[in-house]
Amino acid sequence: MHLLTNLKNLNLSNAHLFDSIPESTGNLVNLEVLDMSNASLTGSIPASFGNLVNLVQLCLQDNNLSGHLPAGIGLLTSLEFLDLSHNQFCGQIPDSLQRLGHLLLLDLSYNRFCGKIPNSVKSLQRLLTLDLSHNKLSGEIPVGVAMLPNLMDLSLNNNNLVGPLHRGIGALRRLINLDVSYNQLTGTVPNSVLKLRLNTRKLDHNQILGPLPEVDAWKQVTGRHTRN
Repeated sequence: MHLLTNLKNLNLSNAHLFDSIPESTGNLVNLEVLDMSNASLTGSIPASFGNLVNLVQLCLQDNNLSGHLPAGIGLLTSLEFLDLSHNQFCGQIPDSLQRLGHLLLLDLSYNRFCGKIPNSVKSLQRLLTLDLSHNKLSGEIPVGVAMLPNLMDLSLNNNNLVGPLHRGIGALRRLINLDVSYNQLTGTVPNSVLKLRLNTRKLDHNQILGPLPEVDAWKQVTGRHTRN
């Protein structure tokens, strides 16, 4: 693989490699697209991935990758799409992701990430999709999530999140889909969140209290349940 240093697009999706990612992948310094999704990969992300500074799209979803995310992933500052979903990654979401200011999509769903959602996500100002669902995340939803002005899809469901739904989420005027179901959220639903014109609003299976204010705002919205 070290002989392919001028390669810009490498697609090994659905290849069923049944192996770990070679450390030598980090030598492909001109890569812009790396798709190794659904390739039966095991092991962890090599530290050498920090060399792939020209990557725009990194797709490693639907594998059996594990371990912690290397801090060096924050060096991939050209990334626009990062999909690591449906793996076995664990540990905390690294703060180094805040350096990925060009990200449009961050999908870490269906892993084993734990700890708090880092407030540093507020640095991802171009983000359109944030999916952290189906992990073991805990703590409150940080205010940083409510500081992403371009966000359209926010999925935090199926975690162990606690505390109230942050009222600042109601300021995300481009938001279309909101799913915070299957957590341990408490308090009431802020009016600002109810007034958002959403296609999907899922708050069910929490400990959110009623009665709901301004119920009329829900008339054309799905996922209206707030209590289990």
